[in-house]
Amino acid sequence: MASPWEVLYGPDDSLWVTESHGYRIWKIHPGDKGNRVLLDMNSLKDFTAATANPLAPGRAHGTGYPPAVLFG
Repeated sequence: MASPWEVLYGPDDSLWVTESHGYRIWKIHPGDKGNRVLLDMNSLKDFTAATANPLAPGRAHGTGYPPAVLFG
């Protein structure tokens, strides 16, 4: 991950991180430093037309919700 944006502490002691330029949400386990992409919206971005996908240019913003709300 080249550009972290927002970091949330998850209920399973992991960190949930949004990427500022990659439109991805990562789950990182601090203990063993393992990580994985939970959500990748990079293919959904389109800023070429007036009816373009409303994802803001440049970032996935933050999750805005705790991980339990997003993924159960």
